This record gives sequence, C-alpha cells and structure tokens, in this order.
Amino acid sequence: MRITFTGDLMCELPYYRQYKKHAINFDEFYKDVKSLWKTSDYVVANLETPLAGSEVGFTTSPFIFNTPDEFALAAYKAGVNVMTTANNHCMDKGPEGLKRTLDVLDKINVLHTGTYRNKDEHDNILVVTQGRHRVAIISCTYGTNPNQNGYYLSDDNDYLVDIVDHEIFKEDHVSKIVQIKRFLQDIIPIDTQINIKRGLGLSWGLPTKDRETYHAMGESYLDRICEKVKKAKMVADMVCVCLHSGGQFCSDPGGYTIYICKKLVEAGANIIIGNHPHVVQRMDYFRNVPVFYSLGNFCYSPDSSYIIHDLHPECSLLIHVDIDETISISYDILSVQKDQEKGLKSIVVGNSFGSFGTSLEKFINNRVGM
Repeated sequence: MRITFTGDLMCELPYYRQYKKHAINFDEFYKDVKSLWKTSDYVVANLETPLAGSEVGFTTSPFIFNTPDEFALAAYKAGVNVMTTANNHCMDKGPEGLKRTLDVLDKINVLHTGTYRNKDEHDNILVVTQGRHRVAIISCTYGTNPNQNGYYLSDDNDYLVDIVDHEIFKEDHVSKIVQIKRFLQDIIPIDTQINIKRGLGLSWGLPTKDRETYHAMGESYLDRICEKVKKAKMVADMVCVCLHSGGQFCSDPGGYTIYICKKLVEAGANIIIGNHPHVVQRMDYFRNVPVFYSLGNFCYSPDSSYIIHDLHPECSLLIHVDIDETISISYDILSVQKDQEKGLKSIVVGNSFGSFGTSLEKFINNRVGM
C-alpha cells in the first residue's frame, strides 16, 4: 500500500485573477508531477480553501479564500483522491461554505476528513484500505482565523472542525476586530498597505515561531483530538495525523507545534504530516514515529503580497509512505513556477530520495539556484 502526501493546496488571489482573466486550466498545474504518484493507492492533499460557490463571491483578499469548484476537480483528475480540510481557512465563508465544500468533494468522489457537516460525521474516522492494510487519517488545525473572517467556533458548533486549540477571540471581540480591519481595507486595500510598508523600508511580517506561551493551550480540544487518535487505533493498523500548525515562513518548528506532536504520538499516532508554515521544515522522530513539521507549499502564488521569499516558499515535499511488512518513506522535491498565461505549474527539482537529514535545506538552496 502506498500513500502520498502533498503540501498545502491553495488558490490565492493572484492565481484566481489569472484563472478569471486568461481562463486558465487548473489541470496544467499537475502536468509534470502527476506521474510521481501513479503507483500510489491514495494521494492526500491539504485543501486550504473553501469551495463555497460563486453566490458568496470568490477570493478578493490575500487572506480570505473561496475558490471555484474546478480547482478541486483538477486535483481529482490528476489523481488526488483524499483531501484534508481542517486548516485556518476552512471557515473563511462560514459554516455554510464549509459544508458546501464537503458536498463538492462528495460529488467528485474525493474522500475527506477534518471538517464535518454534523456531529455524526465528526465522530466517524476516515479509514483507507488496500488489501489487508487499514490506515486511519485524521486532520486537525490550530485555528480557523476568526479575527480575519469573522466566524468562530462555539460549544454549539465546534463539531464542524477538528481543532487543537480553542478560538482565542470571543464573538463580540472578533466582530469588532473584523469590522475595523474591513473598514481599513475599504479605504486602503491590504495589498496597498503591504506595498506602502515595503516601499518605506518597513517589514510586512517576519518569520514567526509559535511558542507555547502564545496560546492558551486549550487542553480540552487537544485531548479531544488525542481521544480520536486512540479510537482510530482500534479500527486501523496505522494512524496518520495531518496537522495544520506552526509559525509561518520559519525554518524551524516552534514549541507549540512540537508540544502538540508529542501529545499526538503519546496518543498513538504512527506518522504526523504537517502543513501551514509555507516553507519546508525539518523532520523529527518521537518514540520512533516520523514527524514532518511542514511539507511546504504544493500550490501557491509566488507573487502573493504577503510572501516572504527567504526560505524558498516555492518548494515543497511530496512524501510517499509504503506499507507492507515494514514501513518505508521516500520523497520528491517540487517547485512552483508561474506562466503569465497558463498559470501555475509544479515541477520536479529532485526525486526518489529515501532518507532525511540536515542536508535537505542545503539541497533545496542549491537545486533551485537561489
């Protein structure tokens, strides 16, 4: 049995504008890389955007997403048959947008986990099978950006998302913060704000490391995910947790993410696949369990205004997990390139590696020539 994992799958504002202006075909993105998983039984991608429909408006902001259904369909046609959906953008169009996303994935026959339409779905565990092998896949996120999108999870609807920390902002605070941000953006669009700061020699954002003290450590939510891992151990031979967490554009994982990973391993996770930091980070072993903190950006827009380019956010890892009598892991290194008319595409810059070490960052730096 072979399972392949990709990095973050995003359709950011520049990519959507290309799609709209040039009527680009999202299939082009996969043209050079889909052969890498032709022998995989399952290809798992982190869908970091809602598919909420045209009625609520597609992406107009660098930080709040909504993407045409064709984006997910292109991934499916290329061979992606599982999508994890718990991430900080899953609530960008609210509960209804979250639910419609799952309806679309069901319609195109893509399995999914991490977000749910009701409590019964939340309590179920996704198990993929091949022959005698059974692998549970759990998807969870540090949060859902309520301070950006205005939607937050409460005790009444927290079944919608597998989340490891409680929402930091209460509803009344969220609405006030969002109102102020949206008022400012109506006057000065966020892209313009970023360009003004950079033009003045000021930094828009720096690499961030998530420390334990940054979070209130909502143990009840993390415990709930750990209980789900324990439950999954009862119905599967192997449990994979896809974790969306970490400081953005930071070369090293932070204390908060490391803490979460250790708790997940203690609960029984057999492998952890991380995403969110927008760059490739190192891997660790806890109790002989491989932990990949961040696979990087599988699909992103290199000219998005918020991107920090120092650590090659255009690169990502494609992880292959082969399960037989033993478990072996190999990987390919990918890079995103942009064509002004055809849109984005992923290319291979290094493939068929079977071990990990401190030379990974050095290899990426040398291979992409930057």
